[in-house]
Amino acid sequence: MPWGHRRFSLPLLTILLLINFACNLPSLTVTPSDSPRAADLTSPPSGSTRTSIPSSPTRTAHPNPTLAVERTPALKPTSIPPTLVGSLDDLLATCPTADEIERFQIDFDIFFDPEVGLPPYACDDTNPRLAIYQALRAMSALYFDQPLPWTSYSLYDWLRGAVSGIVLRATEISYCCDDQNRIVIKSELLSQPSYSSWYDAQSGIGLMDLVGLIVHEARHAEIGGHTCGNSDDATLEEMGAWGVQHYYFLWMAEHTPPGLLTPTQREAAMAHAETALGRICNP
Repeated sequence: MPWGHRRFSLPLLTILLLINFACNLPSLTVTPSDSPRAADLTSPPSGSTRTSIPSSPTRTAHPNPTLAVERTPALKPTSIPPTLVGSLDDLLATCPTADEIERFQIDFDIFFDPEVGLPPYACDDTNPRLAIYQALRAMSALYFDQPLPWTSYSLYDWLRGAVSGIVLRATEISYCCDDQNRIVIKSELLSQPSYSSWYDAQSGIGLMDLVGLIVHEARHAEIGGHTCGNSDDATLEEMGAWGVQHYYFLWMAEHTPPGLLTPTQREAAMAHAETALGRICNP
């Protein structure tokens, strides 16, 4: 798609507004009663229609963003190696295995706030817990023919080093981060069927947008807040939250192996990359 013709959809603008509002959220404090794990997680039910397969830190801009150094992840052992798949659609048409869920709980402090009243885990398209696990499965499966511009690690391993976990909570917007360096995701977002697929052409969004939100907020944990006004980045070179979101979508469109994404998904990723680039004052 030519860079001069940017396409915007109402659902896509909604996603970007949520990210924009996240940058101005006041600090929140997590009470000591919060449990680091959800007690009612279970492996996917045997009757599923899918098939199983083997107080927030204050954000300040980095004093010299161009000199920000990549933080080396404190890598932890995982229960299984990264997922290798032919296509993301094939992966997301299956349920996470019990081993995969265990792996994600080892790698991240995943907390489902009991005050939200989420339903128990089920391999169902509208289950918010499933959306988190499927996003992590996709991040583990994404691989590129060139290193990501902001890290020498894989997307999944970079996330492991940037934040300690992910929280699903009843909050007005998603943001980074709570006082345990966990991304906080608005629970209401993850109940929509669009997140059951990598990209839903009818709604214009999909699980790729949830991963984009996670990438955006995780970068805030590393480099701080925005540097152009309250919600934009000054330059692409500083690799701020909008910069890495732009490159995440661009690499997905141009540097994933044949077959991993459909042509429609690549086109959507390129459009998302252009939109993120528009949030940089001097690209």
